[in-house]
This record gives sequence, structure tokens and C-alpha cells, in this order.
Amino acid sequence: MVIFAVSIGLFAGKFTETVPVTVISDRAGLVMNPDAKVKMRGVQVGTVKSIQYRPDGKAELQLDMDPSQLHLIPSNVNVDIASS
Repeated sequence: MVIFAVSIGLFAGKFTETVPVTVISDRAGLVMNPDAKVKMRGVQVGTVKSIQYRPDGKAELQLDMDPSQLHLIPSNVNVDIASS
């Protein structure tokens, strides 16, 4: 039973190391969902962990970023929310 649970956890990515990143946006869009892919130039660099709507009307997106990809992303990068 334990081996089965670990196998499911590995398949679902539960044991993958990520770096948390917060994005504040004027909108989240109607198509933005948790577990959506975060891409840069077509390459997946993370996933959306959660979306919260703030009292000021903005959206706060919590991202789980792949640490091996972070060195490719500038610290002052602009975010574009789009459907794929």
C-alpha cells in the first residue's frame, strides 16, 4: 500500500521541489485555473498553485516555479496572462 501511495505521489508531482513566486495582476482572466502551466517562450517553467482575489480588485497568483529554470527568468520580467 505504501509503495502505491508513493508511486501516485511521484506521478502527481507531490515530491517535486519548487520555488514559490507571487504575481499581482490587474486580472486573472476567466481561463486561469490552479495547475495551469506557467510558460516562458513556450517552455514550461512552473505551474499556478492558487489564485486569490484581493479587496482592491487585483488577482494574487501563487506560482510554483521550477528551480532549474529560474536563472533564465529576469527579476523584472513582465507577466502576460493568456489562454493556450
